[in-house]
Amino acid sequence: MKSKFIMAVTALSLLVLLLVACARTGVSESDSRKIAEDFVKKEATFAFDGMPETLKLVSSRSLVNGCEFTYEYDSRHGGYGDRTGQIVTQVITPHQVVVTVAQGITIKGEIDSSWDMINQKALGG
Repeated sequence: MKSKFIMAVTALSLLVLLLVACARTGVSESDSRKIAEDFVKKEATFAFDGMPETLKLVSSRSLVNGCEFTYEYDSRHGGYGDRTGQIVTQVITPHQVVVTVAQGITIKGEIDSSWDMINQKALGG
C-alpha cells in the first residue's frame, strides 16, 4: 500500500514538473500538447493514410525551453509523406512520432527516427 502511494506521489510530482517547465516558456503543457497533436494530424504522412482512431500520446517530457511529445499511430500503407500517385504497400504500418514544441512553435518532428516531418525528407539523406 505504501509503495503505491509513493508511486502516485512520484507520478504527480513529475506531472507538476512538466507543467511548470512548459509554462516557463509562456505556453502551457496543455497548449503545447494541442499544438503537437495538430501538427501530427496535418503532417503529410498522417494526412495521407494515418488511422485517426489509432493516434495516441505515449509520453511527454519537459525540455529546457519546451516540451517533447511522443505519439504512436498506424498508417494504411508503408512509407512517409504524401504518396499520391505512387505505388504503396498494402500493409498496416505502425509509426512512432516525436514532436518538440517550444514557445508555441513546433521546432522538430520525426517519424520512426527516419523522416523529418517539417522538411518532408528522409533524415540523414
